[in-house]
Amino acid sequence: MLTAAKKKTSPLVFAGQVAVALDEISLGKKGFVRFHGEYWRASSAVDISLGQKVKIISMEGLTLVVEP
Repeated sequence: MLTAAKKKTSPLVFAGQVAVALDEISLGKKGFVRFHGEYWRASSAVDISLGQKVKIISMEGLTLVVEP
């Protein structure tokens, strides 16, 4: 019988990586980004436009904190 090992993902793996905004994101308005082919909820303290490349700063729960 084959078993799959679960891979734990550390939030530190995401920090410094680049994603693409799929929504407009601003302070108080979350949106989504695409990172490694997956959709992630994201928040930012500054305005981010649709399609803009963003840098991942940290992770709060399952939400990525990003900046332009």
